[in-house]
Amino acid sequence: MAKTIKMTLNQINQLTQKASLEHFETDKKGLSRQQRTARLQTYGENTIQKRQQRSLLRASWQSVQDPFIGVLAVLMIISWLSRDIDGAIVMLIMIVVSSSIRFVQERKSEQASIALQAMLAKTSRVVIEGQPTEVAAQSLVPGDIVQLQTGDLVNADLKILASRDLQINQSSLTGESKPVSKRITAQATDVTNVADMASLLLMGSTVVNGQATALVIATGQATCFSAIVTTEPKSRPNQFDAGLKHISWLLIRMMLVLVPFVFVINGVTKGDWQQSFFFAIAVAVGLTPEMLPMIVNSNLAKGSVVLSQQQVIVKQLKAIQNLGAMSVLCTDKTGTLTEDHIKLMYYADILGERDVQVLRLAYLNAKGQSGWQNLLDEAIIHYYEQDQPNDDFPYQKLGEIPFNFERRRLTVWLKNHAGNQLVTKGAFEEVLATCSQVRLADQIEPLTEVQKQNLVAVHDRLAQQGMRMLAVAYQDDLAETASIDHVGNQGLIFAGFLGFLDPPKQSAISAIQQLQAHQVAVKILTGDSALTTQQVAQKVGIQNLAVTTGEMLETLTDAQVSELLTEQALFAKLAPLQKARLIRLLQAQGEVVGFMGDGINDTTALKQADVGISVDNAADLTKDASDVILLEKDLNVLEHGVLEGRRVFINMYKYIRITLASNLGNVLSVLVASICLPFLPMLSLQILVQNLLYDVAQLWLPWDRVAEDQLRQPTQWATKGLLKSAFILGPLSSMVDILTFAILWFGFGLQTSAQQGAF
Repeated sequence: MAKTIKMTLNQINQLTQKASLEHFETDKKGLSRQQRTARLQTYGENTIQKRQQRSLLRASWQSVQDPFIGVLAVLMIISWLSRDIDGAIVMLIMIVVSSSIRFVQERKSEQASIALQAMLAKTSRVVIEGQPTEVAAQSLVPGDIVQLQTGDLVNADLKILASRDLQINQSSLTGESKPVSKRITAQATDVTNVADMASLLLMGSTVVNGQATALVIATGQATCFSAIVTTEPKSRPNQFDAGLKHISWLLIRMMLVLVPFVFVINGVTKGDWQQSFFFAIAVAVGLTPEMLPMIVNSNLAKGSVVLSQQQVIVKQLKAIQNLGAMSVLCTDKTGTLTEDHIKLMYYADILGERDVQVLRLAYLNAKGQSGWQNLLDEAIIHYYEQDQPNDDFPYQKLGEIPFNFERRRLTVWLKNHAGNQLVTKGAFEEVLATCSQVRLADQIEPLTEVQKQNLVAVHDRLAQQGMRMLAVAYQDDLAETASIDHVGNQGLIFAGFLGFLDPPKQSAISAIQQLQAHQVAVKILTGDSALTTQQVAQKVGIQNLAVTTGEMLETLTDAQVSELLTEQALFAKLAPLQKARLIRLLQAQGEVVGFMGDGINDTTALKQADVGISVDNAADLTKDASDVILLEKDLNVLEHGVLEGRRVFINMYKYIRITLASNLGNVLSVLVASICLPFLPMLSLQILVQNLLYDVAQLWLPWDRVAEDQLRQPTQWATKGLLKSAFILGPLSSMVDILTFAILWFGFGLQTSAQQGAF
């Protein structure tokens, strides 16, 4: 069985039934129980790896992995070894307080995120030694023969051996809500997208109509589903982590430069190198914003509470600031911008004029079929019965030809007291090919080439509006002895057109306008068709309607795609990894990228983005991969999240700016005072206590007000601005300190080291 893993899915897709069975060393009777046991040991259980919660020990260790806490720990150990017990205790208190708050907040966030939904059904029907048997889905192995019917979940990657009227919903994997037909085939040409391979069924999809016998070709971690769910995209650290790390090391470098200078100056001027050493350590602590993790987390926690009141759940606290920094929002279409609910929008005659008779014929076709009613059928039935509540369905069915991939149309033959009527509904080209006549009003005319051209023009005009188009044809009063296979495929009368839309959410229009007003660019990354994407984009207010498909992207280099990203906002027919690629390239341009999606196919993009956003009706696995979940169907809450993220960042930035200026001023103050005074201006313990009290006093900052003009653009870390304000405000604050020292010296006569403890 080792040879099976060397064959690509496209190669397996092109195998015949016989070749498929031979390749996987099985037959139609299935594997024996001994063979299944052996292969289970070889390939492992058919399960998807799930993220586990960190142990308490690991979580505790990671909560102290902060550069400032590390500096404090080193200084504490040095103080302890130098018998400065009081200083060591104060530093220990700082470490415990800061790391404890971080531990508690991250632990709560982690517990909320461990919510993976088990996507496998409990059992599968497997042919074992010729007998259909219910087995646990996790025990499926490559080479198993499984049986599927309407409503079944596909629990592994499968190769179809036989099928009948098989239709599969792959929306959780592709984002495309329309079911697709699958059948056994040996394709001559390569297919890039695995989901488009006609004879393959992928784990996570659902059988919505028909039945099939299929061969298991991959299980567990080897499935396409696993690749989507568990792939951790390689990307740079997100904007929040990168910015905070940069600021942290900037402050540490400043400390490493200034502290030795203070030590040397005091040692030379005072002659007491031991005392100067302790004083330098105290100054180092004074320069260290050891409460920065606590201040940051306090701001983020406050923002999380505010957003929860607006029905926005924040799973990762740092995502709040990333929302504020977001400069580009990439979003899926189906279920996020749209209602994910197909509606019948148009029923028209051959001229494109509204015609109730066309609606009536479509209703008979949708209502009269015995198979699975897809979303289009449901939309027809709902629309008609809402408009005709008293109309019953007194028909007897004479025959039916179900929809399949080759015919691309559904035919029903019905009879009532007035006679019998055959109705076909399906793809325009396929329906037109069966017609020899057309109906306009009550007139039946031969179908000429000129009329065909006119029909194509009407169809294209309606399709350009973004509608999903079907055609309807019929025939009256056929001989009941006739063969439906014969009369249903030729000589029909073309009646008209049906147009369907998945309308955009009302809130999407205003939400996108608000985001654009706050300098957040919006791009649509979807697995749906280009035409449908353009239509939705136009309705939600996106101006640039140029679109690039996933097939086109495969031919372009990263540099070419990056250029497209600066110009275009629409990307359609994308595979999951293509969405992640586009986000990665945006990040390489310096953009802070958010991604909003609702399907399992979106998980890779959600992980790649600086902030992943899902909506209330998203799949559980999608929510697990997200940082933020919008519980309200109103997308305007996203704007609230962006503004709150900016408020949080600005208040965090205030603390860093104030602390940097204050710490620099303190160093200058004690440096000047130590040169001028015959003793150290402050005891080490005094500096430590003062620094602790100062940081505690900054806990009010999360509730500070933010000016409206500061919220108009994305907020990002700016090192240059910090240094500029520090070198202006720092010396100003040191002047006040030096004046205080002068007052104590001249005004109160505190001129000896013994008098330091007076205040």
